[in-house]
Amino acid sequence: LAGEKKLQELIPDLVRVFERCLKNPVKTDPGCRAKCGAVEALTALEYERADLFLAGLHCVQKEPAWGDPVDTADKLRGLCAYALYAAGHPRLFFHLVDLLQDPEPVARTAAAQVLGSIDSEVSELLLRMKAHQGDPEPAVLGECLGGLMHIAPQASLAFVAGFLVREDDAASEAGFALAESRLPEACAHLIAAHQRRIGAARDALLLPIALTRQDEAFTYLLGIVGESHPAPAEAALRALATQPIGDGKKDRVAATVRARGDADLDAVLRDAFPP
Repeated sequence: LAGEKKLQELIPDLVRVFERCLKNPVKTDPGCRAKCGAVEALTALEYERADLFLAGLHCVQKEPAWGDPVDTADKLRGLCAYALYAAGHPRLFFHLVDLLQDPEPVARTAAAQVLGSIDSEVSELLLRMKAHQGDPEPAVLGECLGGLMHIAPQASLAFVAGFLVREDDAASEAGFALAESRLPEACAHLIAAHQRRIGAARDALLLPIALTRQDEAFTYLLGIVGESHPAPAEAALRALATQPIGDGKKDRVAATVRARGDADLDAVLRDAFPP
């Protein structure tokens, strides 16, 4: 609330809360909730004292859990990285490089998200480096690829599309990163990748194709609805339903399904495109 209402007079209180909760944190701030809230508020209030955010960036808070202790400060480290970005910290990239190697995926994801917000060649290079390196958490790679398509879409198109040939989650993450760019060329890459693949991995690209919102994507998916086996036809139909389309296109979809004479696909049509 302090951040939302821009209550600048509460900044000293927020700083005191943060500093107090750094001491004996498992007892004073279980789950790291108070420190996270303080940093979010201070960021919204455009607080620029880097030492506070640097303290949070290096905070590790191990708490008892079933099995090994859990680090509950992973979100805090990500919030502090964003706060340093908002404050224009001169050594931000050095801290983000470290955060990209953080043991916790939440923190690594946050580092990639911050880099994806900075339109610079340094960000582009770091995101490419991390994408090449890979990550055991698919979401981290997804943020890297999505960030590249956000800050340098044309320059990153071929690089990101190269991940579509992979046989793991990287292909799916690349598909969604390309789709979010809404580039016609991205749609072409996705269709080409779909034509090369087989089985479930092939059908997984149908939703990213739909998300490009290109006329070429609609035509391609409609062809699958009309001519493919029932399972991919249903998947393509559901993919089409995820995007807003005009009544004219809805009529074409309905006509294509009726022409097949498939009761199961008719049921999917009614479910995906309710009256």
